[in-house]
Amino acid sequence: MRFNLQKSLFGVLVLSAFSISAFAGPIQWNFSGVTFTDGGTLTGSFTYNADTATFTNVDVTISGSTTPAFNVTMLFDDPAFSSAIDFEASSALPATVDVTPSIYTAFSSAMTDAGGTIPILLGGDSYDGICSDTTCSTYISAAVDIASGSITASSSVPEPGSWATLGLGLIGLAALKLRHRPARS
Repeated sequence: MRFNLQKSLFGVLVLSAFSISAFAGPIQWNFSGVTFTDGGTLTGSFTYNADTATFTNVDVTISGSTTPAFNVTMLFDDPAFSSAIDFEASSALPATVDVTPSIYTAFSSAMTDAGGTIPILLGGDSYDGICSDTTCSTYISAAVDIASGSITASSSVPEPGSWATLGLGLIGLAALKLRHRPARS
């Protein structure tokens, strides 16, 4: 039985294409159409990796709400506060009591690396407010509830292994093309 390099390289290329889609990696999620009951808005994005349950690239802003406008570029350090089904962030931790604004959003289903659109739970399940203690476990006065909105996946962030597999497939194709190049006379 003769080894066929061309068929083998084609197989590697096909497998590399499937591996890239199978391992989508971290997903960038955008807040979409999020409004508060007092007319304020929540905009911005974050990256969530469902494989490692980690958040990165957090950049969200609340404006026009009775809670003072603020921008969040970090999450709570405690993973119990943010997970695949919720997102909690504060402008600073430890929080300054009666000063530090915070946001909590709960989702109707868990975020995955597959992406999609996930509605935000309403009716008191998602809100912004001012922290009443240094851990933001409670808020002073009434928090302002989210009235509408969702999160939408905008793109996956390929993992290095996916890029390496794609690169090997392309190198194999280049080698195959060079091998079958007609000899010059």
